[in-house]
Amino acid sequence: MYRLPLPLHDPVFALRQQILRQLLLVTAGGATLYLLLGLSPWLGSRLYPWDGLGLLLLSLACFGLIRVPRWGHHLAATIYIAGISQPIFFASQFYGIQHPVNAFYLLGVLACGLLIGDWFVIAWTASYGLF
Repeated sequence: MYRLPLPLHDPVFALRQQILRQLLLVTAGGATLYLLLGLSPWLGSRLYPWDGLGLLLLSLACFGLIRVPRWGHHLAATIYIAGISQPIFFASQFYGIQHPVNAFYLLGVLACGLLIGDWFVIAWTASYGLF
């Protein structure tokens, strides 16, 4: 039976917790800024406001999951990685392959490596290649 590793005094685990909190703050701040800028008539997209609201709710949900003892951080990091990828998938399908939004795939792989690491980075990068 597989068990999640539960490092209590692992410095890498503490660093990943700190990085996740900072990424969640940046994501929530960016989503709020996007929602405010989208109110103007010249800045917005056809996906507005749903993509911004989704990212804001994702960061709030992950903040709540961090507080769950034992496995909350692992679950929050995994849900964050999967949830942050959805707007990238939708935007790349909407705007096409030549649009600069596809550069955010690299940020997803980087966040995956910083938050989870190990074999999951290879699997996640391969899944990005499929879609």
